[in-house]
Amino acid sequence: MVLAQLRAHSDEYVREQLALLLGKLGEPAVIKPLQERFLTEDWPLTKHALTLALARLGDPDHRRAQVGRLNQPDPKGRVAALEDLLYIQDKTLAKEVKPLFDDVREGKNVGPSHGPYWIRVCDVAVNVLDRLLEHPFPFEIRGVKRYSGDELAQAKQVIQ
Repeated sequence: MVLAQLRAHSDEYVREQLALLLGKLGEPAVIKPLQERFLTEDWPLTKHALTLALARLGDPDHRRAQVGRLNQPDPKGRVAALEDLLYIQDKTLAKEVKPLFDDVREGKNVGPSHGPYWIRVCDVAVNVLDRLLEHPFPFEIRGVKRYSGDELAQAKQVIQ
């Protein structure tokens, strides 16, 4: 039923949410239908959801695509790719994040009411890995914190 809706539903948001749901269910049997839908999907957000679902299910091509997004030049794109790791839930991808600890460009506005308070790509990397790896860092983690050079060095050490 869910796969049939993913294939045929006219609403792209519904298809997007169904793809994410199928990825979370973790059934290897849905990999092939998700791959087939990926090839025919036109809507970018649904296509992205299909990539995330397939990466979560272990599809090597879509995992590589996710790693590639971590290395894109745009800092906001890197932040989005980092935050997608929380959906994918694959701790083995943590090593791919290590280079982002050196990216000190502003990447995410966390100011109240969209006021201008930015954290850097490296700060988002720490926040995401803290959640993904279940709090491995020996310093305080806060979603709006700009981490010190010493804290970033400690984070790199943990990811070794």
